[in-house]
Amino acid sequence: MIKIVKNKLEVLFWLKKQKTLKSGVIPIYCRITINTKRCRNGFSTGIKVFEKDFDKNAGRIKKGAESEEAKNETLILLEDKIRSLKNEFDRRNIFVEAKEFWYSYKSGFITEEEEMEETTIKKLFEENLLFQQKKLESGLVTYSTIQKNKTVKNNFFKFLKSEEKSEDMPLKKIKRGMFEDFKIYLFSKGFKNNYISKLLSSFVGVFAWGVDNGFLEKNPFRGLSLRKERTKKISLSVQEVEKIENKTFEIQRLEKIKNLFLLSCYTGLAFADLTQLSKQHLCEVDGVQCLIIHRQKTDTKCVVPLIEKAKIILDKYDYNLQVPTNQKYNAYLKEIQIILGINKNLCTHTGRKTFINVMLNKYNVPSETVMKMVGHTNLKTTYHYYAEIDTEKVVKDFKNITF
Repeated sequence: MIKIVKNKLEVLFWLKKQKTLKSGVIPIYCRITINTKRCRNGFSTGIKVFEKDFDKNAGRIKKGAESEEAKNETLILLEDKIRSLKNEFDRRNIFVEAKEFWYSYKSGFITEEEEMEETTIKKLFEENLLFQQKKLESGLVTYSTIQKNKTVKNNFFKFLKSEEKSEDMPLKKIKRGMFEDFKIYLFSKGFKNNYISKLLSSFVGVFAWGVDNGFLEKNPFRGLSLRKERTKKISLSVQEVEKIENKTFEIQRLEKIKNLFLLSCYTGLAFADLTQLSKQHLCEVDGVQCLIIHRQKTDTKCVVPLIEKAKIILDKYDYNLQVPTNQKYNAYLKEIQIILGINKNLCTHTGRKTFINVMLNKYNVPSETVMKMVGHTNLKTTYHYYAEIDTEKVVKDFKNITF
């Protein structure tokens, strides 16, 4: 008589508090236990939440939390995938060991350790991009994150072909020194220091994800980074903002970009936040209309009281801004800059920096309040990194000094 095999599976989602971010959000990890044996200590689901928004008993996001439906859907799909694999082993009447189950989860039904070890860099990048794409569809990352990861991938494989004379290589052959070689390659291609810093951070992140998801035992580039250079933050004076306000463009795309840029100057919202703005972010606090929005970059809450000029722009488009791509936005801003003869390089972030400087320097709004309005996680970013005391304020403040 054939013995019927029934594998015992447990799937646990929990908060890994050791990896709590500065903003207070905590990554959710998943642990698979098959036939009383853990497959691993756990791996990242890619979802981060505040502790108060997580139901540890149910292993789900609490109702009413930010992006609750999308995040719970991701967790449900992940658990379904794990349980489907367990059911397939049951169907085949196979009693599965934890190690075999883990390899099968990551690579189909490949169970030989030697085959897993031959996983290549290209396979790692492809799997990571697929994972990021799923997060994008669930609203957990932005399109710009996907584009940055694609840029890292494309440049790294150009580097491999140029410097290593290889189209691909097994993960086990990666050396720590490759980080420095890749960095030098990026500089040789004319990329600026701070952009390279961002690319290398994403590059290291792909391998960290590989560790969390069983492709690697350890991250060969852990702890490596490129220090960012402190750059002068360009913002506009009130007079320069007025110059833009007073110009009406006959070309509709330029008029639209002008209004979007001015909205950033009036609210401090970043490009990514403008793209998700809708009427649902509008509310009234003590009789004042405000925008309350969670920043995509830091998952922190911004509370922005609306001045009349901002209301006019939002009403004009009925809160449906239909923001173009970052690349097009910057290109159109460049046209506006040239037409108006503004001797500063305008970009999507200039409006946000302008808002912060005007609030701090012209209207003397407390830095703690400005931090809350723009969704920064600490005062250092708000004040020291963005705000530059202008000459007029220095003189004005000095006149108030008496001995």
